[in-house]
Amino acid sequence: MLLYQFDTYSDDGSRLYIDREYTGTGTVATVNNDGLHGPQYASGTVHLTAGVHRFIATFFEQGGGELMQVFWKSPTAGINERTLIPDSAFRLIVPGIAANYPAAPSNLFATASATNKLVLSWTDNSNNESGFQLLRGSSMAGPYYPAGTTAANITSFTDSIGLIAGKKYWYKVRAPKQLWRFCIDQ
Repeated sequence: MLLYQFDTYSDDGSRLYIDREYTGTGTVATVNNDGLHGPQYASGTVHLTAGVHRFIATFFEQGGGELMQVFWKSPTAGINERTLIPDSAFRLIVPGIAANYPAAPSNLFATASATNKLVLSWTDNSNNESGFQLLRGSSMAGPYYPAGTTAANITSFTDSIGLIAGKKYWYKVRAPKQLWRFCIDQ
């Protein structure tokens, strides 16, 4: 059994539950980063054996930026640096609710149209989205902040607010109607 540290980095509140049934109020979180706040880390530790473990994260957004990331490290396993768990590792599971969520957009591409303007385009793989949200980060690891939104069936967006000529940016596009309760199997 090894000791692991998990962190959430969120704006606003988040909680992470590992190998605990989530019942809403009264469930003790492994990581408690709850409350109204800007982007901040909170940590918790847990001993885990090899195998599959249930992870549930909850998140809410009151206003301002929207951000939720989960990190891990385990010095006892030789992993000393905080490591981001990528979005692709998470599967949405909402018991009792039929999953009819928009398919994720793909093929995000950016073209510079001026020294401080980027035109983003993507493939719309869904027919039931309410729109798209574009997120921008100054590094691949993030954090990512909202850059703008579009209506449904729109597949391009021009980002020109606050861009600095010669600086690299990373983008994500998503259908915004997603629940922020999910779990992953390790």
